[in-house]
Amino acid sequence: MLTGWRGRTLCGAILCSASACGTSQARPSGLAWRPPTVLSSEGGSGAAPVLAVGPDSRVTAAWVGAPDRGKDGRLMVRPDLASSAQVEVRDPVGSLTIYGETPPKLAYGSDGTIYAAYLVTRAIPGHQWPVNTLRFASSTDHGVRWSGAATVQADTAYGGSTDDHALLVAPDGTLYLSWLAMTGDTSHTYAAHSQDQGKTWSVPVKVDSGPSCPCCRTALAVGPDGRLFAAWRKIYHPGSGQMRDIVVAFSSDRGATWSTPVRVHHDDWHVDYCPDAGPTIKVARDGVVHVAWWTGRPGGAGVRYTQSRDGGRSFTAPIPLGVAAASRAAHAQLALGPANQVVVAWDDGTRAIPPIVLRISSDGGRTFSAADTLTSPGESAGYPVVAIGRDSVYVAWQQRSERGVATDSLRHLHEIEALSQPKSQRPASEQWINPVGSWSVVLRAAAIRS
Repeated sequence: MLTGWRGRTLCGAILCSASACGTSQARPSGLAWRPPTVLSSEGGSGAAPVLAVGPDSRVTAAWVGAPDRGKDGRLMVRPDLASSAQVEVRDPVGSLTIYGETPPKLAYGSDGTIYAAYLVTRAIPGHQWPVNTLRFASSTDHGVRWSGAATVQADTAYGGSTDDHALLVAPDGTLYLSWLAMTGDTSHTYAAHSQDQGKTWSVPVKVDSGPSCPCCRTALAVGPDGRLFAAWRKIYHPGSGQMRDIVVAFSSDRGATWSTPVRVHHDDWHVDYCPDAGPTIKVARDGVVHVAWWTGRPGGAGVRYTQSRDGGRSFTAPIPLGVAAASRAAHAQLALGPANQVVVAWDDGTRAIPPIVLRISSDGGRTFSAADTLTSPGESAGYPVVAIGRDSVYVAWQQRSERGVATDSLRHLHEIEALSQPKSQRPASEQWINPVGSWSVVLRAAAIRS
């Protein structure tokens, strides 16, 4: 079995297919998918993709690549999916994190400026885990040339435990970031904003005084009235009997103060480890808040969707998009279309080899199509991202073959052995920094009806 640097083991026994659960009466999506395209370079290697849609509807893609499929991560940018042109961005501070739950984040402003926020990771002698710093850069030519990166949040130990960040540009040009950071042994969700295009940032605010799940990504969205929403996985009843459920809070003053977080659903998932699977949240033009997430609760594990029509104060009964008796962690992502479409893509953790699946709603999230499977048999896929632009829906993900899984596992075992040698000069925590390995970044697209 495989583990990532966060020390989480992938489960093996999967009981049934999520795409078959609760969808027997669902209609087909009707989407005609184009053949898959490998976006990543460096011999096909790449991981942790992200998509962003510009004000002109262009779709920009980015991911993390590294020479020789190693750990020296760089931001690889394809400014426009309509072109094969590609840009490499290196950070002078260190290597970009190569992990799908915390990919680089891209967001466009209304003036066409594109912003990037990403984690730079380094192994430090004496630290059990790698440590991160949150970096920020921008481009005024759609990602061809980038400003010098600046640090948003760090401490004297090279960023401490900064992790699982989200980036958002509001219609008024305000930039927002959220992330997780440790205070002692407890993780909390933080947020900050910038009103000068990222040149300076506000003092970070703790969104909630209670603990957050330390390895599940945060998410941000903004409503038509400027209200800011944050979603994350909150720990209820820390210690014995704790539960880890998804919550949403909102702020009407640019993140200075926050409402009491509301559970999107009482999954009541009792678990004492971090599942590495955060929520996704979007707000439609009519103010409806859309949320999708994964829960590992036995007997009802998998991906669910819900919405709020009262500004995040309450949520509807969830729709089980892909639920089974058991499921490994899945990483759902949402996109909203111009004609009331809601698109959800995820890696189907109810199958032994997870495929990427997608379901679409044409009525604002009330009903969903049956699941489209976007990957081929034998390809282990994960961490999809989804965007709608130029009258098409785009889905990108990282994938590798079963042979690639075996190759990467063997390489990891050899590295652990080398780091454990008495003469090794490298920090032991380096074993938890992911290499690009055999992963590649793949894209598929389909026309979407208005």
